[in-house]
Amino acid sequence: MDGRRRTVDAGRADEANLLTAIASITKLYTAALTLDLAHDGALSLDDPLERWLPDAPNAGGVTIRQLLTHTSGLASDDPALAPVCDPGTCYSYSNSAFNYLGHVIEKATGQD
Repeated sequence: MDGRRRTVDAGRADEANLLTAIASITKLYTAALTLDLAHDGALSLDDPLERWLPDAPNAGGVTIRQLLTHTSGLASDDPALAPVCDPGTCYSYSNSAFNYLGHVIEKATGQD
């Protein structure tokens, strides 16, 4: 091997040096872990985001449940941008929401 990283080719087994596009697959793991933490009582789906991330831009009125269901109103790729709607009033796919959930998980577990 020449040390360069390659992308995965169909029909070839993954190797340690191959890059794999995972896109939004991590959202499934983030959602599952969030629900596990809620089940265990470490957090509540109805917790305000401000409880966990008090300085987060546009966090006012947003709940963990709304982050999970893409109903937070947060702009997709930059939560500091103007929200697309008020929390709970529309569906808008949001990468920012899941980024916030990752930070909530860190706070709730004390692990990064």
